[in-house]
Amino acid sequence: MLWRIANLIVRIVNPFFWIQVKPVDWEWDRYLYGMIKSGMPVTQREKYTVRIDGIKVWASNYPYGYGNHYDYDSGIPSPITRILLKKYIAANTSWKNEQGRG
Repeated sequence: MLWRIANLIVRIVNPFFWIQVKPVDWEWDRYLYGMIKSGMPVTQREKYTVRIDGIKVWASNYPYGYGNHYDYDSGIPSPITRILLKKYIAANTSWKNEQGRG
């Protein structure tokens, strides 16, 4: 519950998160957050996607369409997980700020 409240606060105070193309998929959010925190490898960078532990993740259109599971029709992760994902991809690839806002 605290995780959802923290994410709601991020959405309220940061106008970039006011619009998103899909709803938050809380199950996908939990899984992706776990992969980030576990340090799963980021591999196979493509034009708009990366693979994290073999799972293709959309890594473009930050923040409004960022981080969905590319091979399934999932929603997007929570705002906090999207922020962490962007930093994680930047730290683990040469793909710094090419895709979307800073």
